[in-house]
Amino acid sequence: MWIGRGGLRAARFTPDARSLILGWSVGVSRVHIPDLQEEWFAPLPAPLRAMGIDPRGRWAAAVLESGAVVRLSLTDGSTRFLTPLAPNAQWCGLDWSPDGEWTAVQCIGPNRGDPITLIHWETGTIREVPDSRISPSVLPSPYWSGDGRGVLLAALQPPCPRFIDVQSGAVRWALRVGEQCLSAWTLAGSPDGRQLAVPASQGVLLLDSSSGQVVARLRGDPVSGFPALDVPRETLFYDASGARLAALGSHGLGSGAPPPPMPTQVWALGAGRRLGARPVGPGDPEPLAGAFADDTLRILYEDGVLTAWRYTQGVEETLGRLSTEDAMPPLMMSLDGRYVAANLRYGGAAIWAVAPSATPVRRLNPPWRHPVLSPDGARVLVANPEEDISHLLELETGQLRRVLPGGRRGPQGAAFSVDGRMLAYGDGARVRVVRLPEGTEEAVLEGFPSGQEIHLVVWAPGGQALAAASGSSSLEPGLIQIWRRGSEGRWEPVGRSVSVRTTYARPLIAFSPEGEWVAVEEMPSLEAGASAVRVIDRRRGAETLRLAEHELVGWLNARRLVTVLPGTSELSIRDVETGERSARRFPRTGSEVFDLSRMLIARPSGARGGPDIGRAVEVIDGRTGERLARLHHGSDIIEIRWSPDGRWLLSLGTDGTLRAWPVIGPTGQPDG
Repeated sequence: MWIGRGGLRAARFTPDARSLILGWSVGVSRVHIPDLQEEWFAPLPAPLRAMGIDPRGRWAAAVLESGAVVRLSLTDGSTRFLTPLAPNAQWCGLDWSPDGEWTAVQCIGPNRGDPITLIHWETGTIREVPDSRISPSVLPSPYWSGDGRGVLLAALQPPCPRFIDVQSGAVRWALRVGEQCLSAWTLAGSPDGRQLAVPASQGVLLLDSSSGQVVARLRGDPVSGFPALDVPRETLFYDASGARLAALGSHGLGSGAPPPPMPTQVWALGAGRRLGARPVGPGDPEPLAGAFADDTLRILYEDGVLTAWRYTQGVEETLGRLSTEDAMPPLMMSLDGRYVAANLRYGGAAIWAVAPSATPVRRLNPPWRHPVLSPDGARVLVANPEEDISHLLELETGQLRRVLPGGRRGPQGAAFSVDGRMLAYGDGARVRVVRLPEGTEEAVLEGFPSGQEIHLVVWAPGGQALAAASGSSSLEPGLIQIWRRGSEGRWEPVGRSVSVRTTYARPLIAFSPEGEWVAVEEMPSLEAGASAVRVIDRRRGAETLRLAEHELVGWLNARRLVTVLPGTSELSIRDVETGERSARRFPRTGSEVFDLSRMLIARPSGARGGPDIGRAVEVIDGRTGERLARLHHGSDIIEIRWSPDGRWLLSLGTDGTLRAWPVIGPTGQPDG
């Protein structure tokens, strides 16, 4: 089940510029301007690959990764599906005919290029344009000619991108000037259909749409001639009268352009003069969609910010901000498995319900970051690094319970004890320990290197010990420290270690189920053979076991520790009291996550040369090596996580999409 829409992948303004049609990774929505109130959301069963709306503003069409094509009513979001395309569509292009009756679609997939498919929605007619199959190495960009008789077939070199007849496939004219091919991915037709705008090395060329002859040149900065996102966007567009033309800026390379970035620009066509240019800085979000509205250009950026740019005055006003759901690793889950939280790509954070019966999503606007959930999912701690404070909130209501000092830490730099009565969180290079619900500070744990921040906090199951790790953006090793709680709430150090991987989202600290031992991964440098797993008796503060060159996996039970030796395909299982060792072999890629309660292994798909490389999750039986499931996500996987209660497997894609897979099968301890 999808539990997050993912990031904004595409957007189009309606012809009257009063609404936005938003293409999320797994759905389409409509929001009203300027209040940005959502009017409807239509979830889709697979990730989005292309989207466009018809010239009359009645319908949107979308192509999905599964090969399905869907038409949505812009009035209420009602849908109609067609499936004329092959599955595993990795890049697609889509365009509506000038009369709004036909949709042209073309995709490429693993080692294949599709023909241009035409869909007539009212009759259900589906047909291919003759001689329109594309090379798998060329990004498709079907575009209707102004008279509706031709459609563009993309190409990288001669015979160049060319308009072909939709009935016969015969070439009508090529998109080139002399021997130079022009961009196939950034085009705009004038409202009367007589003119075609195409990026040039400096500005824009205006072509006669029936012959391809150059009729005018608009001077300015380079315009992006290549797609900047994995879902095509509308870079060039006219106003309703055809008197003005705009080009959205980009960080990507343009057609013969100097190094990026390229500004957003507006031209007056009658005078052939540029009216304004708005730079896109190296760290700025890119414009996703634009539309003329009176004397302003409305711009939606990929971080969800909507602005009105008065291009003749150089003034840009923010109208509002959409709440995006573009999740970033690491994922943080409540102990009961009901909720998952994460930072968002463009600032802020979100909490999603994993179980269908739980409370829905809650979003936190910037500068709030780093959400950490209480074991029962009732409360969430969030950090404000700008004001250096943290807030403890009720998840369902958003009610503020406590304001706590300190807000500089990493995403995993805070944790609740298992019983929810204690909270430890990073405050720069120290850890604050707080008693709940009263919010009384019990201790401040120090000794971390100056200039580092706390990136990881882990509690012992009984709440009588904790460990924390600091880190920085440099390769300077971070420090792992372990404390035990003595009488009257006094905290005593019992061990320390160093690692250059304290900022990584991987197992570095693990308390045994009864809290007697703590295993820490040590890696003082990135040199080969520098890693080790140390086991410390947290009561005596003494090291009882050291496994050179091993990496930490976790505890199988109260006495048996699981590690892996890099470069091998063995899970090493060791009794920390007797030293007795056993092993389990498994097919290894280095990206595995483990559910040791059932000896299950999950990892991104490692199929080479086949479809969906890295776009699925494999689940493997750690006892036998048998593949139990292959779970199709739809985008490349950047994180996999088992829920603490073992009921869910979560996958996070590079496009911010979040999926939860229910774990169905027997539970219980494996035989080791």
